Amino acid sequence: MELKISSRLKDYTVLFEDDVLEALSRVVERSEEKQFFFVTDDNVYALYQDLFARFEKAYQATVHIVPSGGNSKSLEQASLMYEKLLDLNFTKKDYLITVGGGVIGDLGGFVAATFNRGIQYIQIPTTLLSQVDSSIGGKVGVHFKEFTNIIGAIYPPNAVIISTLFLASLPKREFSCGMSEIIKIAFIHDQVLFEKLTVFANQHDSKLLKEIIYQAVNNKKKIVERDEWDGHDRLSLNFGHTIGHAIETLTNHDAYLHGEAIAIGMMFEAKVARQEAKLSTYHFERLEQMLVTYGLPIEVDATLLKASSLFEVLKTDKKNSAQEIAFILPLDSGFTLYRIDKEDYSFITQMQELLALP
Repeated sequence: MELKISSRLKDYTVLFEDDVLEALSRVVERSEEKQFFFVTDDNVYALYQDLFARFEKAYQATVHIVPSGGNSKSLEQASLMYEKLLDLNFTKKDYLITVGGGVIGDLGGFVAATFNRGIQYIQIPTTLLSQVDSSIGGKVGVHFKEFTNIIGAIYPPNAVIISTLFLASLPKREFSCGMSEIIKIAFIHDQVLFEKLTVFANQHDSKLLKEIIYQAVNNKKKIVERDEWDGHDRLSLNFGHTIGHAIETLTNHDAYLHGEAIAIGMMFEAKVARQEAKLSTYHFERLEQMLVTYGLPIEVDATLLKASSLFEVLKTDKKNSAQEIAFILPLDSGFTLYRIDKEDYSFITQMQELLALP
């Protein structure tokens, strides 16, 4: 199976293929004149050393390994990659290929977007979250100081290769984080997909999982094709991310995985939507139950942060205007943009109540 995604910058193909080497041979042409630079992290490399050995043999590839974890999404790690690419005399005809989760995809994609004013790259996402979300749509970037994804670009890959075989080694917690992003897109855009998540929670059928991944990617494809630059529709993909990114920042990307922070953010925005009479209790409870079913947190640990600190970080979110903080509120059908003034300190009290924070 495959999907074609249209972009104003570069159209690309998403291949759903368990045999990664076979899929890769369909999207790149091996040649002595081409170089291949594979980027991964130490965890993925340890799990798939045989696969990387096959990459090295088939493509005479260089493999670059970065430390695992969110803190590797940094200019420091990008600089190390620039140095390697310069040493290799890497050119626009060569390929950078990321093999890993969202951190590796975002970091490698950022380097591809910025080195030599843009080089060819392919994403091979190895986590559920990266397969259904971060590898699709072209957003790449790194963190800077305390700011999440503040330096980046929209730079589509040449191709994305999705193999569900990688998911067999995925820890349960990481798998749940991927489900968080699927719940996000399904709750706002696709009730049929949302129902499939209920069925999968009881069956764990591999064929159904492939259907769910394909449907989630297809939903995101439709959204980014309509709105590649966050004009309106694509903002819905930030459901849960305003609070979620702030929690990640304040906990130094340590206490919560990305999908967990987003789950807490979704519940917060759903609570605001219910308070504003924009979301019915029925749909609120459906969301809450689905998050709980997949073992995702719906409350933040109150010992980790204060509402006042959270409010200050919220002011730096990329979706904000000069004077307002932006949230994505779910509706019974669809979503709406909700803004509060950056000087509205009464919102701190609201966060204290809804997040049970000091």
